[in-house]
Amino acid sequence: MRVCSLTCLATVILAACSSGPNEARSTAAGGSGTTSRNSTSGTTGTATTSASATTSGSSSGGTTACPWDMPNLFTGETDQGGVCGPLNRCATGLSCVDAGCWLDGEQSPIQIVLSWSVTQDLDLHVVEPEAGGPDTETLPDGGSVQGCEIYYGRGLEGMADAGPVNGCQPVGRLSRDSQAICSATDTDIEEVTYPVGQLPPAGWYTVRADLWTDCDNGATALIPFGVQVRIGNQVRTYCGSFTPAQADQGNEGSGTTIFQFEMLPDGGSL
Repeated sequence: MRVCSLTCLATVILAACSSGPNEARSTAAGGSGTTSRNSTSGTTGTATTSASATTSGSSSGGTTACPWDMPNLFTGETDQGGVCGPLNRCATGLSCVDAGCWLDGEQSPIQIVLSWSVTQDLDLHVVEPEAGGPDTETLPDGGSVQGCEIYYGRGLEGMADAGPVNGCQPVGRLSRDSQAICSATDTDIEEVTYPVGQLPPAGWYTVRADLWTDCDNGATALIPFGVQVRIGNQVRTYCGSFTPAQADQGNEGSGTTIFQFEMLPDGGSL
């Protein structure tokens, strides 16, 4: 495994840095009527800072503690997965361990996790490389690449094998769409994984986080979240916060860029 270098584009308001079943997006949203997830994509405010970071070894990056215990991507242990339901069942992508629902993507060659600790509707977006793909991403050096975006409308478990959506079908899978339209489940985590025993697509990846809607109508001044990227035995972690005004009901192309990294054809990374 090569040393993994991740470019962190922290374009959200910073907090501390470091380390249920899929819900339909046509359900009612906390007191605001019925909403469809086919809305126009939006943005998440303006950049407040940017930084770069390099990871090595097996420890997670960052300099200070996150406001909650981040998921352990090597064991799957997490407090954001909720508790096991009847018959020890958990949401898609989670397994029942000691009465809690833990992540089960630790064997994936690439594991990308978005977690939070309040009842809010956040979304994980990952653009994987695909020549001629419909999504264009700007690289740290100013260049651009084509890709295929994984988000609640494409690559979601249960719908991922239905065929291409808007021109592409990603290799990676999004485990679940958590807290969809303020559904108030106890699962505050989303995860993208890649097939075990298979090299992930080579090229540049972009990881974004998005606040789809503010579930408590501005009562919470800051909405904290964490993003983790694990490549093999190396992890990079970023913690930040959204403000309620950054909610955008975003679709494909939405979200704030957190990480970009490049995978090599042999499965290593630059």
